[in-house]
Order: sequence, then structure tokens, then C-alpha cells
Amino acid sequence: MLKDEFQATFTELKQKATINRAVSLLRTTRKTITEIAEERNFCSASYFCKMLKQQIGKTATQIQREQTLENVEKK
Repeated sequence: MLKDEFQATFTELKQKATINRAVSLLRTTRKTITEIAEERNFCSASYFCKMLKQQIGKTATQIQREQTLENVEKK
């Protein structure tokens, strides 16, 4: 049913939601990449970074830097 409606399995949808929440944390908190990876239940920070790159096309560091630059430009 999910596959028909969303063209994705439950596992894929769950993974996307986890990645989206992690991206939000990278953008809005000062937590380290390792802390976020642990909080989102990834087995390691390196696996978390690999999945981010695969799903989003950016590294965790790139996402954090973009947000930092946006905050600096607003000031």
C-alpha cells in the first residue's frame, strides 16, 4: 500500500524522515555530527555521513557551513 502511494517502502520512508530530521538538527543546533548521528540511531558517524551524501548530495559539514554562512549574512 505504501509502495503504491509513495513509491517507497516503509523502510525507505523511515530513512528519509530520519535524514530530514538530522539535516534539521545540523542546521539549527550546535551539536556535533557524532552527537546527531548517535541521537538519530546511526551505527556510526561515518555511516551517517555516507547516508547524508547519498540522500541529500551534501556532507554534514557542508550543511553546517551553509547554515553558519546564512547566520553570518543575516547579522
